Order: sequence, then structure tokens, then C-alpha cells
Amino acid sequence: MLIAIPIWEGRVSPVFDVAQRLALTTIESGTAVNTAEMTLPPQDVPARVKLLAERNVDVLLCGAISGCVMRLMEQSSIRVVPYVCGPVEQVLNAFLENRLVERGLLMPGCGCGRGPGNGGRQRRRRRGWCGNQQEPGRNGTS
Repeated sequence: MLIAIPIWEGRVSPVFDVAQRLALTTIESGTAVNTAEMTLPPQDVPARVKLLAERNVDVLLCGAISGCVMRLMEQSSIRVVPYVCGPVEQVLNAFLENRLVERGLLMPGCGCGRGPGNGGRQRRRRRGWCGNQQEPGRNGTS
């Protein structure tokens, strides 16, 4: 599996759409075996998506991401796990250990990791990345 994480000063970049660098980590048997960094094309969404697809990226772990970019990624069979934050290594390990719902690894305002807005919660719940399988109420509570 190949995991991509946009990076800024050793942390997950707050917004994928304008990130300049990306860490690519190869995972074998649940363990990171190789990480390389690369530069992303500046503000060229189709080029970014094409680059990740050509590199056979399986998962993009990122902070905020615009809806159109997320849809393009998913159309290219790249699973997007948005609204995460923190040191890159810590986020990667949490993903591999299925514990991204820890509050310290979620962007501020994201509640239990399902993101802002009711539609965002439902979209990510269907993908099942959050780990919380309860159906949220309208105000984000169960």
C-alpha cells in the first residue's frame, strides 16, 4: 500500500489544495518500509491528482481538502482521509493502528473526526474511516 501525506514543517499540511510537499510511504505487512518526499505541482488540481494516480497512491491522509479535489481523487481510486492533523509520523502510525479518531489528531472543530457539516459526517461515515459507527444527530451528537 502507498500512503500520501501532504507535509509542512514535519506536520500534516493544513490544506491539501495548496500544499507544496508530499510524503509517500510504502506500507508492507502493516509497517512503513520506505518514505520519500516529493514536490507537488503548484495549484494545478488535475496535475496533482494525476501525479498521485500515476504513483499508484492508495490513500491520501490530509487536513482540509476541497470537495472537487476529493471527488477527483476518489474517481482515481484514491481513498481520501480528510481533517487529520499533527506530526506526520504520529498521524501515519495512528492510521496504521486504526486510531485516527484520537482528538489530538483531528482538525479543530471536527467533533469526532467526521468533519464539519452534516453532509461531511455522512460521507465519511459511509467510507468508515472515522471508526465511530453511530449515526450522528443533526447537531453532531448521537
